[in-house]
Amino acid sequence: MLIIDIVEGDIAVCESGADTLNIPLSQIKGTPKSGDVLKRKGEIYIIDESSTAARRRRMAELQNDIFTN
Repeated sequence: MLIIDIVEGDIAVCESGADTLNIPLSQIKGTPKSGDVLKRKGEIYIIDESSTAARRRRMAELQNDIFTN
């Protein structure tokens, strides 16, 4: 899974496990933002909307558990 950590200028700094990858925004279809999950499709990357939404829901659940327990 390739997750955008931060967008700096024209580069998306991504994490994949323990590895970091800098991807030019010109290679990403759409408007990427921190936390988006990317998948490679040929020579470009696309934002995996369903995986991103599921990951955001899971993170919200974890935060809710921390602050309510």
